[in-house]
Amino acid sequence: MYAGALFPGLVDLLWRIEDTTGDEQARRWQQVKRHLATVIYTVHSASSVLRDTGRFDKYTTRDKSADSAPASAKDAGAA
Repeated sequence: MYAGALFPGLVDLLWRIEDTTGDEQARRWQQVKRHLATVIYTVHSASSVLRDTGRFDKYTTRDKSADSAPASAKDAGAA
């Protein structure tokens, strides 16, 4: 049944949900909504972390032009 399912909880809840009736079907749909809310929150949080990491990087990147200057130019600037 799982066959590479990314969200096995959702797969279990959706498995033959159309064959259920009444209260059981309503209960399972409520659980599906809760699972989806968790998935959406998790993906949104992950995207925020990745976005923040990109901003962090621009403040921590050193000026590499000073590192690539020839040794004689570095020494001349220090004199």
